[in-house]
Amino acid sequence: MNKPYSPPYRLTSAIVSLIARIGEAVGRLSAQETSAASRAQSKAQTVAQSESMLHALMAAPLSASELIEYTLPDKPNSRLQKYRPTGKGQAMPNAVMAQE
Repeated sequence: MNKPYSPPYRLTSAIVSLIARIGEAVGRLSAQETSAASRAQSKAQTVAQSESMLHALMAAPLSASELIEYTLPDKPNSRLQKYRPTGKGQAMPNAVMAQE
C-alpha cells in the first residue's frame, strides 16, 4: 500500500524565525531599490524642468529678438538642440562694451 506523504522537513520555530528574518531583509532591500529609483526619476524630472525654464526665461526671448538661433531649426524640441548667436547677437557684446 501507499505510505502517507510526509514532508522532508519539519517546521520548527527556528526555521520560522529564519524565514521571518529573510523576509524582513528582502523588504529592506526592495525599499532601498525603490528609493534609489524614485531619486533618479526625481532628478531626471528636475533636469527636464530646468531645461524648460531656461528655454522659457532666456532662449525664447533671445530667439524672438533674433540674437540667437537654433542649430537644428527643423527640430526645436530635439534633445540635441543647441543655440548659436546670430550676426546681431555677436555684435551685441561689442555694443555693450562700447557704451561702458
